[in-house]
Amino acid sequence: ELINKFGSLEGVLNAGYDELVQEKNVGATAAALISFMKDFARKYSGANLAGINLRSSESARNFCFELMKGSTTEEAHALFLDQSLNLIGESQISSGSRNSVEFDLRTIVTKAIKTQCTKVILTHSHPGGVLLPSSADVAATRRVASALMNIGIELVDHIIVNEEDSYSMRTAG
Repeated sequence: ELINKFGSLEGVLNAGYDELVQEKNVGATAAALISFMKDFARKYSGANLAGINLRSSESARNFCFELMKGSTTEEAHALFLDQSLNLIGESQISSGSRNSVEFDLRTIVTKAIKTQCTKVILTHSHPGGVLLPSSADVAATRRVASALMNIGIELVDHIIVNEEDSYSMRTAG
């Protein structure tokens, strides 16, 4: 019934808790479990990501698009890379509302140090929104780049993803 209502399994997993709990025969526990499954599946699929090379802007954009597609609220993630731009790890930094997200500097710096990375790529979603960065996105990128530079880590790019495409702030200048 849920697949028919939401159009696909992906649609069900992208539905929010509030939408799910209103459905017939879906209680609070089932709605919470279904909501949790999307994050669980992402973590599981991310377990085998180490070693993926993100040397080109196109490979980084494609990776970020696959990671972020289907987001219904703005989410921010960080990709932690070695000197050769091989992926060491990925982490969701924060999630926000339908049209804004915060970049928690402490979380980014802490995770960067723990992974012993030398480079970071930020990515965040603009669900239902314009692909271009907002002034807040540009300011946040500068803050993160400065914080990382102070500990010897390079911010390689900040990639924005919507339902259709991705945008590299580095490539755009």
